[in-house]
Amino acid sequence: HAQRGMELAFAILHLMHSISERLQIPVRCRCGVHTGKASAAVMGTVLPRYLIYGPDVMIARQMEATAQIDTVQVSDATRQLLGADQWQFSNECDATLPGGTTVKSWTVLRTDANFAAL
Repeated sequence: HAQRGMELAFAILHLMHSISERLQIPVRCRCGVHTGKASAAVMGTVLPRYLIYGPDVMIARQMEATAQIDTVQVSDATRQLLGADQWQFSNECDATLPGGTTVKSWTVLRTDANFAAL
């Protein structure tokens, strides 16, 4: 699933870049990927909503919130699953979660080797 998360994140960045060029306005985003446990539920009957929650969801949310614009930031858990031999990452940094807990994170570098891994 870590590999598919990376594929989705890079597809989103590519799509936003294409939209920006086509509309000739700046459309930018950032993506965060974390691997862990989550719970999900459908809430409501008139207007059902699909909710995903749990501590690992908060980590994924923080990966996105602390990422630089037009980048993909991953947690250490995702980085270990992806393998450093197949992907290239920037230096380690810490993302602080609400409540003060810190999580190691990495920015995925946009290299030919990384795009070949997709």
